[in-house]
Amino acid sequence: MLNSSPSGPPTGATPFDLDSPAPLNFVFVTFAPAGVNAVPNSFPGFPWSLLGFPDHHPVNFFYSWYPTIGGTCTFPSFAIPPNFPVKLLFQSVGIVNGQIEFSTPAVLDVL
Repeated sequence: MLNSSPSGPPTGATPFDLDSPAPLNFVFVTFAPAGVNAVPNSFPGFPWSLLGFPDHHPVNFFYSWYPTIGGTCTFPSFAIPPNFPVKLLFQSVGIVNGQIEFSTPAVLDVL
């Protein structure tokens, strides 16, 4: 059971801000490699992501979808227990002018 307040996300969740020209964004999450200066694998997003981030990170899990009416939204990560070391990469995908666009990835690093 997650602790939560009546007016906010579960205790232990981290808020992420999403700024996107796409009206609807699909957020994916994957485990990132642990270690100092470790980066997750990616592959070029071309020819899909011409306006956004040039790399696409392979995803393991669909997290959720969020509307970005007006260009922005804030969404919470899932709650992570205290003292549970994990490194997660969040990346969203949206459609802008008929093109698939990838967001700049956000890495949540819990030590």
